[in-house]
Amino acid sequence: MLISSKEPQFPESLQIPSFTGVRFFAVVLVYFHHFNTIPKDYSLGYLHGIFQEGYIGVTLFFVLSGFIITYRYFLFSTVSLSIYLWNRFSKIYPIYFF
Repeated sequence: MLISSKEPQFPESLQIPSFTGVRFFAVVLVYFHHFNTIPKDYSLGYLHGIFQEGYIGVTLFFVLSGFIITYRYFLFSTVSLSIYLWNRFSKIYPIYFF
């Protein structure tokens, strides 16, 4: 059971425009990692090696998500940190009982 049913109130426009470009870059990295069609012996073979490292885009998504969660909940929320952590724990932990 959640302690607080009051949802945090966020500003109407909470978009950070510079993140759109970073998210696009991360999507391109992951896409070319999965669909790397450039052979190693091709004249642009260095691109094959770069595209093999595209999994870094997933890490970039995790970093952006962590920043956005922190930004939204801890700057615009009236809920205390202990209530926030308890709510997160009570939503996530019960699945481990199954």
